[in-house]
Amino acid sequence: EGALYYQGPRSAVAHVDGSGTIPSKIKLGDTGVREDDRVVITRDRYDAVVERIDGFNKIYDGYHYVGLVNRLREGCEKFAERTAVIFRDRRITYRELWRFTDTVATIIQSYGDVEKVAIRVPISEWYPILTMAVEKAGAAYVPLDITMPMERMEQILEDSQPELVISSDELKPLDGNYRTLCIEDIDLSAYAEPKSRDIDPEDMFVILYTSGSTGRPKGVVVPHRVVDLSTDWFVRNAETDQDSVWAYYVSIGYAPHYDSMFAPLLSGAKLVII
Repeated sequence: EGALYYQGPRSAVAHVDGSGTIPSKIKLGDTGVREDDRVVITRDRYDAVVERIDGFNKIYDGYHYVGLVNRLREGCEKFAERTAVIFRDRRITYRELWRFTDTVATIIQSYGDVEKVAIRVPISEWYPILTMAVEKAGAAYVPLDITMPMERMEQILEDSQPELVISSDELKPLDGNYRTLCIEDIDLSAYAEPKSRDIDPEDMFVILYTSGSTGRPKGVVVPHRVVDLSTDWFVRNAETDQDSVWAYYVSIGYAPHYDSMFAPLLSGAKLVII
């Protein structure tokens, strides 16, 4: 009565009355009892699993939505003269980072009603600058890994339909009629303050695309609420502070990139881009 069954390695755990099947490759050690093609979990094991799931849910304890841009503003004000980003021989303080992102956000807003911005640049100090600037401008970004095949990149652009593509002169020009802003044409010293935008927790933060291994790449919209919660959890649980140094080495096309990029900047740490 009330046995717990695992339906598969990636499915949710459910408390069911009927039978369930499990692939033979899944091993539960001595925590379950195998009956034919089913694995029945004992009541003790069930209670342990439920307790663990409740533990996962505790990431919400003490959390309230603030918004990543607001959190970053607080960090940049608090740690203004500390080094925020290091890439090769370039160092950017938190004060400079905030001003640079203001400038780029203003440029993005000058293009009119922009909801989506594709970012296609080599890994560098431009990663945090551009992603923060897009959010300040009130838009969402579509990260493009410059190492992906051009065909896949074109499929993502066709599907997402960004109003602006931020790219680099170093890269091969894209096919198609896309409004493009090259980082080489951005003067970060020409400070300008962007217009303030109201951001709803459910607004798009980033659109991440699958690999397309089963066909065309599929986009997944990640809202501000998810990124705000995820980065807040990292700051509170990763034991990072202003004396920490984080190495960042992944493409912004990689799903959890925002945790690795923004969590250090929320805590006054140094983000070293490799």
